[in-house]
Amino acid sequence: MFTKTIVQLGTVAFAAFGMAQAAPLSRDEIHAMDAINHVRRANGQSALVWTDGLKEDAKAMSVQLATSNDPQKAQGKETNNIVDIVSVFRSDDPNGVQMTLPVSESVRDWFNPGEKVSIAPSTDNGVTEKILSAEAKHIGCASSGTKQDGAGPWLVYVVCRIHRGSDLVERSIEPRGDKFTGSITYFEPGLGACGQTNSAGDFIVALSAAKMGSISNGNPYCGRKISISYPGSPTVDATVVDKCPGCAENDIDVTTAVFTKLFGSLTAGRVSGVTWELH
Repeated sequence: MFTKTIVQLGTVAFAAFGMAQAAPLSRDEIHAMDAINHVRRANGQSALVWTDGLKEDAKAMSVQLATSNDPQKAQGKETNNIVDIVSVFRSDDPNGVQMTLPVSESVRDWFNPGEKVSIAPSTDNGVTEKILSAEAKHIGCASSGTKQDGAGPWLVYVVCRIHRGSDLVERSIEPRGDKFTGSITYFEPGLGACGQTNSAGDFIVALSAAKMGSISNGNPYCGRKISISYPGSPTVDATVVDKCPGCAENDIDVTTAVFTKLFGSLTAGRVSGVTWELH
């Protein structure tokens, strides 16, 4: 008799792409959110916001489905405010796309029903309409894989939980008190990714696109405060209003006001070894 193996594919994906689990979004999640929100915007809908609490709920459901391991009963649930969408993939290759990018593959399936790969029955029941609904506001996804050791293919269970309505209290993607070390430089602000217009005299900051992920307006980082410190300099607080596409993950881009407060002038241009903390 074989022993059942349950694998949290989110953890596998983080490791595969060299990202710590504290990172805001994995490569898989970024690709999935880009695809979802591209289609939503093309259909006149606002972008969905990735929410950690919904991801945790989706993870619990994916483990439950993988434990019971009955693809034909892997149905999503729907209540007044919550929609769960389930995909199930068979994979003989532990390094295949369904194993390494399971959420992205689910989204591709949802928007390309003619090329459907998922064997979950719930993916036949108006999934696209649920994702594109004007009432949908928040989303979180997770996946788990299972197989009988030494026998047969992997079965990959993917769950995306969508919250309808704006009354959801979001959990921060990064907990308060997390500290990061990177480089700092300055930029000329304007209309930022968070939808706010600022000037050089404002104490604001742009985080890396790698840290903030694909979401712009409605990003959970928008409006959060950070404290920036450097040996021999005063600690300076700034508000997140923008993202920096060219920055390494823990680098930050600030206004000249913030940079001058830290270093006395703009002469340095770029400084490494700056520590910043989320509040």
